[in-house]
Amino acid sequence: MGGERPNQEAKKFVFDVSWTFSGQIAALGLGFLLTVILGRWLGVAEYGLYALALILTTLVSMVACLGIPEAMVRYVAGSGGDREAVNAFVTAGLINGAALGVLFAVALFVSSDLLAALFSMPGLAGVIRIISLSVPLFVVNNTLLGVLNGMREMKAYSLRSLLRSLLLVGMNVLFLSAGWGVNGAALSVVVAEAGILLLMASVAAGRLEVSTRDYGAVSRRLLAFGAQVFLASILYSVMTYTDTLMVGYYLDDADVGVYAMAIALSRSILLALPMAVSAVTFPAIAEYKSLGRTDAIETLMNRTVKYTLMILSVAGVLMICLAGEVIPVLIGPAFLPAVPPLTVLALGMIAFGPMAAIGAAVTAMDRPDISSKINLAVTGTNIAANAALIPVFGVMGAAIGTAGSFVLLGGMLIVILRRVFGVGIDLAPYRQVLPAVLVLLGAFFLLRALVHPVPLTALLVGLYCCFLYTAVLTGEERGTLRRVGALVAARVPGH
Repeated sequence: MGGERPNQEAKKFVFDVSWTFSGQIAALGLGFLLTVILGRWLGVAEYGLYALALILTTLVSMVACLGIPEAMVRYVAGSGGDREAVNAFVTAGLINGAALGVLFAVALFVSSDLLAALFSMPGLAGVIRIISLSVPLFVVNNTLLGVLNGMREMKAYSLRSLLRSLLLVGMNVLFLSAGWGVNGAALSVVVAEAGILLLMASVAAGRLEVSTRDYGAVSRRLLAFGAQVFLASILYSVMTYTDTLMVGYYLDDADVGVYAMAIALSRSILLALPMAVSAVTFPAIAEYKSLGRTDAIETLMNRTVKYTLMILSVAGVLMICLAGEVIPVLIGPAFLPAVPPLTVLALGMIAFGPMAAIGAAVTAMDRPDISSKINLAVTGTNIAANAALIPVFGVMGAAIGTAGSFVLLGGMLIVILRRVFGVGIDLAPYRQVLPAVLVLLGAFFLLRALVHPVPLTALLVGLYCCFLYTAVLTGEERGTLRRVGALVAARVPGH
């Protein structure tokens, strides 16, 4: 009997990751398609306006959330199955979140002209006014998403990501083909959030009931925890978007469009898996922490970091090697200047991505204050680096500053996990993978003048995958992989 619980937990974790990863992969494909659609239909300058307005609205939405979605995950996951307590937390979270969302949406709408003047982009104001309508919808949706995450309802969690991507693609095709331009792209965001709200409400309705029991006390607990998480979350968001905002401040809308394309491609492809895994590791670590199972937390983290690093390294190498061939064909030659900053950003994402997959562990172990301090230090570094580099190197300066900041953040998380929580992150996979990636890329850039990039990339990536299989995976892991492959092959018709 003693071995049944770990086996059940392992199966649950694999099932959760499978659902979340499948949803993220589908959303990734649709997100890439959306980027292509927007780039081709809007052009560099209007894409820059859209990207800047979306970033500003996202930051305001994050402030409006005030950490309530993360508090939902924490308290729902740690409720011990007390449905009445869950209902009280969810009711208070939704009421407070909706009120905050409306308040901040009005503030953003009113300040749209001021923001347009700040960035010296008159066309920005109208786009902001449209997207600002999505703020209260975003807050309520994220609150409900936190509830589903806390309940580990990863099937519904994944469906939400997929449907949102489908709505964004569909609405953009409809509005852009109608000739609505950047305003149509902005309206698509509002319609997508409204559609998601209908889905989330229908899913939650069968699982939750309205309960205003101890509303004041419950709200205080939510906001007290949420305020700590909020600071870490908003600082991380500021760090994430500082580069694009500062490109908009120092350069013009075309430069914003080029850089926004580079950062959108690198994040959507290389951070999709870490974000999917993080959505599962957060509640799992919170549960293990409540049970005092530090050994389980360390095992979970190390396996997550190793496998995520391996997958991201392959995806990152493919992105770097093929970007120059793919971007002009799919998005247009006007976006070809995005390739150099994309290369720098991809390298940073390969190094940081594995830590992003477990980055919520600090909050899950009831120390969101530490996350706030880390993010504050890294945000300050990122702002200083961008302020120094962008005026000199343009969009490449932004890429260098941002990639360096992400690497710094990952390194600080490793140190904090060891010193504060006694959880050691095994760095052996990093010592094996990162030098191999640099050698592979060096070979690519030396040989691409002699061999076409596509077959050259196929050869080098094939050799690299052999290296990962033979040198990075253990014998036990290779055996597991072969068994999984055999099971998959057995299900293929005609096998």
